[in-house]
Amino acid sequence: MHSVAALIPIQRLVRQARLFPVVLLLIIFIAFTLPPGVRVLSNTSATHPDPSSASVHRTFWLNGTRLYGWNHTIPGPTMMVSSGDVVTIMLLSADGDVHNWYVDANQSATTSPIFYSTVVYVNFTFTPVIRGNFPMMPVYNETIFPRGGDWTYLCLYHLGTMYGTFRLLPAASFVYTPSSPLVEQSVSFDGSASKPSIGAGIASYSWDFGDGNRVMVSSPTITHTYSSVVRFTVSLTITDNVSNNDTTSRTVTVTSPGIDLNATPTSDTAPVNSQANSTIIVASNGTFTGAVDLSETSSPATGLACTFTPNSIVLGTKGNSTLSCSSSDAIDYSIAVLATSGTVGNVTSVIFSFQDFQIAASSPVQVNPGAPSTSTITITALNGFFGVVYLTDAVPSDVTCGAITPSSITGSGSATVSCTASQTGNYTLTVTGTAGTTHASSFVLKVVQRSGGSALSFTSMLEIGGLVAAVVAVVAVFLFLRRRRPKQ
Repeated sequence: MHSVAALIPIQRLVRQARLFPVVLLLIIFIAFTLPPGVRVLSNTSATHPDPSSASVHRTFWLNGTRLYGWNHTIPGPTMMVSSGDVVTIMLLSADGDVHNWYVDANQSATTSPIFYSTVVYVNFTFTPVIRGNFPMMPVYNETIFPRGGDWTYLCLYHLGTMYGTFRLLPAASFVYTPSSPLVEQSVSFDGSASKPSIGAGIASYSWDFGDGNRVMVSSPTITHTYSSVVRFTVSLTITDNVSNNDTTSRTVTVTSPGIDLNATPTSDTAPVNSQANSTIIVASNGTFTGAVDLSETSSPATGLACTFTPNSIVLGTKGNSTLSCSSSDAIDYSIAVLATSGTVGNVTSVIFSFQDFQIAASSPVQVNPGAPSTSTITITALNGFFGVVYLTDAVPSDVTCGAITPSSITGSGSATVSCTASQTGNYTLTVTGTAGTTHASSFVLKVVQRSGGSALSFTSMLEIGGLVAAVVAVVAVFLFLRRRRPKQ
């Protein structure tokens, strides 16, 4: 009886084991017949259990489709994380196409492996960290973000449909009023739109007003008064109660009544070492009269040379001056134009863009005399350059070159030139590109006599022929003498 009783639980386990495959198949069927928005959780993550705790591991599930975006929404779901969180993204291709997940954090891009399976998820994990101005190198698996806020994630293979918002917290933000404050006028700053880390609160607001005054407060609002006419950079740094922080900056232009100041155009483009120009219009506001002096400051602060013609205007009503600037660097300059008369002044902005190109000619492989050799000429545009670069070459007297094809390139591109030389040696050729500015690049044509690689010269052929004839003659004499030897 005891043996029979002992068999009963075993039989029950056997029956349950037989049901296990059925239950498993039922679960798989339900999972793959639900619509993607139900089956894949689009913004699920662990909740922040304690504002004073360390980082949290947050997991997001994303289905990628070329036509319908992430999780069948365009744009895809918003992914919200805190600085220092461990972020895991489970990636699946809903259409069997090749995809990846990518976010560009300004110099520290993060890219998942490619994935194309419609069944097996790809597990991708990284840690986003806010470190303004990149003060240190990232540690393993960290992605450095210069600021908090909204960034765009996407699939590099399907940019038009597969994108969404990657929201990194904390994120500092502020506004100020009035938009064009005057000297000695109270300016109100409001950082209420700032966001702390998930589940945390903002502990402090640190303001740098750009005029040497700094203050840290617990309230998001504050007022400040400026005593001079200039453009100030105001920065707000928020720190939350999990010790994460973020900084944002805005420019505040302080003016004074009495002078109206405008620029036309407000932007200009020129080749490097050429002049970009803008007309500065200075007018009297109300009854103001007197001499107005013009000056400028630029960002970047170096590399730009500017002049005003004239640099001072005597106002009754209105006067104009031409601002001309040049630079040897292919970059953009933000220029603040200041008009001052004693304690009265105003400021306006101009952006000058200087463009250039680079040229590089490749040195081809060495060839035999008379054989053609081809060099590739590459033109690279700098800072949006889209001019026409005309190509010419300087060729040594012993070298013959065909035409450069094409003879001009717009913006960026490449051309080729084919050259030959009848004598061995190293020949230096120079290719020049001209488009307002001129740049040149040289390459070396190497011509060598390689064994077996070319036809023999006439002299060599005569020498070889004479040698062969001598050998034939010796053999013939030997045979003749052998025939004349008497038989034994």
